[in-house]
Amino acid sequence: MQMTMPDFRTLELVRRAALVELNRRGLATVDELAQLADAHVDDVLDHLFLHCGKLRVRISKRRYLEIHPGRTMQ
Repeated sequence: MQMTMPDFRTLELVRRAALVELNRRGLATVDELAQLADAHVDDVLDHLFLHCGKLRVRISKRRYLEIHPGRTMQ
């Protein structure tokens, strides 16, 4: 099965959700969060997945993406 690249809006939602989760869990310092805010979404997810096994992102009122290490999504 061929996966398609998510659009820019979805990638931005994922990046922001990962940053919020890092902050909420206290897994990154203020300086790290500032650096990650400008980083590519893959770099932010890599940092998050050092500490947790998945990220759930709301992409609309009734739809979520569940992202797991290894770049798998449901």
